[in-house]
Amino acid sequence: MPKCDVCCKEFSLGKNLKRHMVNVHKVPSISKPNITTKESKHKCPLCKLAFVERSSLRRHERSKHQVNITAPIRIKKSIDCITFEPSNLDDFPLLKELVPINYVYKVTCYQQFENNGLKSTFEIADCAVDVFFGWFSELEKKTKVTYRVKSFTKSPSSKIIFNKVYRCIHNTFPNKYRNPHPKHTGCQATLTVRIKICSEALSVKNTMADNNVIMIPLKAIVTLNHFHNHMLVENEKLKKIKEIQCKDTSVEDHTTENELKYNAF
Repeated sequence: MPKCDVCCKEFSLGKNLKRHMVNVHKVPSISKPNITTKESKHKCPLCKLAFVERSSLRRHERSKHQVNITAPIRIKKSIDCITFEPSNLDDFPLLKELVPINYVYKVTCYQQFENNGLKSTFEIADCAVDVFFGWFSELEKKTKVTYRVKSFTKSPSSKIIFNKVYRCIHNTFPNKYRNPHPKHTGCQATLTVRIKICSEALSVKNTMADNNVIMIPLKAIVTLNHFHNHMLVENEKLKKIKEIQCKDTSVEDHTTENELKYNAF
């Protein structure tokens, strides 16, 4: 404990001993000089007062002179953007057989298993929601798989504008309250899709774009689990619906041709 050398009185704190020496024994206090390790290089242009930090100088200008003369430090943001590097689907033969080919892909994960099983994660460049639904329709036709929405959630991130998980139609998820559907096989095939806002550069040959580079505002991140335990055949119900739509289209075309002929006469 601090102790007075004159009257041998003890104190709990050093500042109390100093106060005692000044008040009782009249010993003058020795103040420590204000020493700063940093150089005060920021001077006020009006009163020439120096400051260590630029922010302190700006605060002084606002409080004392009611004006900010010193400009703040602006951090320059990097103008470099991420490059979307397309993958060659020839390096992923099974994936090439499943997905539509008229799109730009970037494969980030590819695992091939027995019995043509596949798990792959890839990105589709410049893929808005309407573009994705066109891709999704082509995928169902090419793979002969009918998907249904398993779940969809709103992502907490503002950059994710579409987030859905699809399941194969042969997995109806029965439970103790619902008996399995006749077509239920417990198929584990799923399709997870997220459409994300981005700003990536895609190199394109023979274009009018600057340096043959276009910016991609959106991309789809797809995870395809292709594990089917049933025959991959086109859904008969959907097949009949498509046939009816084709017949209706042909009837409309035939009616239009007859109207044109009638108007010609």
